[in-house]
Amino acid sequence: MAYLKRTISAREWSLWIGVGALVATVGILLFLIMMSPAQANFFPDPGVYSLPDSEQSQVATDSTGSLAVTLSGERLNRLTFTDLDIGADGIGTAFSISASTGSIIVDAMTADGLVCPTFTIGDTTIYDAEYTLNTADGNDFSFNGGSPSDIIIGSQRGGKERTVEDDTYDKITITATADVLISELLIQDVRVFGGGCTFTDLVVGTLYVTNSFIGTGDGIDAKEFGFASGVTIGSFAGSGNTETEVHVR
Repeated sequence: MAYLKRTISAREWSLWIGVGALVATVGILLFLIMMSPAQANFFPDPGVYSLPDSEQSQVATDSTGSLAVTLSGERLNRLTFTDLDIGADGIGTAFSISASTGSIIVDAMTADGLVCPTFTIGDTTIYDAEYTLNTADGNDFSFNGGSPSDIIIGSQRGGKERTVEDDTYDKITITATADVLISELLIQDVRVFGGGCTFTDLVVGTLYVTNSFIGTGDGIDAKEFGFASGVTIGSFAGSGNTETEVHVR
């Protein structure tokens, strides 16, 4: 039997060489992507940040999708959290603001439309506080009376604005490591489940909390909204606040 011997043309050789080069290039690119370090995120993507000077995260997104911000001696004209969904099962404290050293000094602070299983403020001094039109599964507005100074932050020269809005996180943690000055701190339409909201170590000129829903559904005898220990207030006004069984899930 005779066998036909086929000769590969120069065009076919070129085609095979081109396919081989393409496969090799794709393989190299995939290898480089797999071996390259994780890319840093930019505020306010989930990650770990030092504000206001660095908007690039020190640690890229982790599996929890959390936002952690360290403040140290900064001067912020405005810090805003608005239209956020926060929470995960078993998260503990879902939204916290605190200082490991020093205080977070705020001229005007507003929480409007906050929905959270618990919301307490502790170890804080407030010149003037007003709570209106809130619904909670147990209120505790006990505090120490005093005559704290009003907080007026004057010139905004050199101050910056930072906004976290229209996003979702497992957890948000704000920590000061030295005195921080904030002209306006706004928390608006923030919805939380799976953990509480806890703010401590504040020195506030004016605090306004309104239109918020707080509760874990365990009855009004469990105080889940208001003040924890160590709160001193010069003037307090409350109106239209309702205690009823609320269960934020």
